[in-house]
Amino acid sequence: MSSQSGPALSGVSQSNPILALLLSSSSGRLYQKVASELARQIVRGDYTAGTRLPAERKLAEHFEVSRPTIREAIIALELAGCVEVKGGSGVYVIANEAINQAPEGTAGAQAQTDELAVLEARLLLEPEIAAMATQTISDQELDALSRELDAPSAFNQEPAAFHTLIAKATHNAVLMAIGEPFWSIGSAHARPMSDADNRCCSQERRAILAALTARDPSAARAAMRYHLSNTAERLTRLSGQSPPEAEPKNVAQEREPFAMVL
Repeated sequence: MSSQSGPALSGVSQSNPILALLLSSSSGRLYQKVASELARQIVRGDYTAGTRLPAERKLAEHFEVSRPTIREAIIALELAGCVEVKGGSGVYVIANEAINQAPEGTAGAQAQTDELAVLEARLLLEPEIAAMATQTISDQELDALSRELDAPSAFNQEPAAFHTLIAKATHNAVLMAIGEPFWSIGSAHARPMSDADNRCCSQERRAILAALTARDPSAARAAMRYHLSNTAERLTRLSGQSPPEAEPKNVAQEREPFAMVL
């Protein structure tokens, strides 16, 4: 089925960016693929408001995945406002205006809007994740972050890996479940960056790593916020939505808000 564009897609992206993410991507971890397919079925009307989804066991058999994978998919659908879990009764599809606005197959037209909406949400979430991780991250996890930064493909091929590692370092499964749909859209729609942008991004991430290593919550929070704000600027510039800057920001000179020595 061909994708559609126009006001309906814009409405979905703005009113429910998590649902738009599920509809626009079928890649990622197993639970994300399952959640994406179930979201499409709900949008198609296979499951209408008030309908109970099949039991966890039946869904696991249908998708040929484990029951914990189904549970994670249901969490993603809950976050998207598609379903409600009623203890002892089951999982029910709930009325959602964004679902009614969403045509099936929304991949290409609203991808840019999705990314910017997700970055706004990440700006609320990830600075606090970084601050929390300063108190829980292990030396082994710091080493893993350092290796990720040194990997040649760190930015153009797996842009979300660095952020996923930081979230894992909080040892909080709920934060991981909330954050992963956001990070998957970054990987699904990653754009190659220039060498200059790569250098800036690397400096920003090394400032985050330095704050984590110093176990300084305030510095980690500021460094992550600075990095995500600059990521949004780079995204709009690469997409042509705003005029390009004469030169990318020199993070080494402008990291005064968190004053870290790299």
